[in-house]
Amino acid sequence: MRRVYEHGGERVWRSHHCPFTDPADARELVLVTIEDLTDLMRERARRERNTQQLIDTLVGLVDERDPDSAHQSRYVVQVARAIAEDLGFDRAWIETIEQAARLVNIGKIRIPRALLVKEGRLTDQELKRVREALDEGPELLREIEFDGPVLETLAQINEWVDGSGRPRGLKGDEILPSAQVVALANAFVALISPRSFRDAKSFDEAEAILMREIGRRFDKRFVLGLLNHLDNRGGRESWAGMSRRA
Repeated sequence: MRRVYEHGGERVWRSHHCPFTDPADARELVLVTIEDLTDLMRERARRERNTQQLIDTLVGLVDERDPDSAHQSRYVVQVARAIAEDLGFDRAWIETIEQAARLVNIGKIRIPRALLVKEGRLTDQELKRVREALDEGPELLREIEFDGPVLETLAQINEWVDGSGRPRGLKGDEILPSAQVVALANAFVALISPRSFRDAKSFDEAEAILMREIGRRFDKRFVLGLLNHLDNRGGRESWAGMSRRA
């Protein structure tokens, strides 16, 4: 693929080279075909911009309704990206993880604001309502065309590796790795962030809690990847601000 600039605008060309032998005189030749992908790439870029603008708008609505966790989606993106990069995920998976992480709490749009800002613990009925709204969150995005399995990732973030999660009771490798990464990042950020009904957990407390969830809620390699970044790759320093109140 080659990008060239003509008359002040960028054009994208793709060439295909097919070697062959001329049956008439046995000469070695190459058949070259050239495609102009400019319009296709421009349309893709336009669609990506529109999708990103829509995501920004939806995330902004969630943040406005739940000021107690206004920066959570941004923090979840940072943590999820760090886990994915440290574990060697390719670019396509990282992009899926980043988009899903930004939308991880989209279901809060359907939760009454009184529940989002309530001081003290929620009742069992209120918790049930919150969980149902979060599970239904991906449905709000079903008409958006994502390049990767973003909706599938969001639909699986409450599945647990031991099969006791929701909504489908998926187990182990049945759960997308992107869903495991986003779910782990979301849980970590929630633990170290202050809430109206409790103070933030320390990094050490969060580590201990996540270690206990290995084999039950999370896969071991993802948890150890997060803790390695936290303790050996500067995570404690770069993520210290996540523990401050918005």
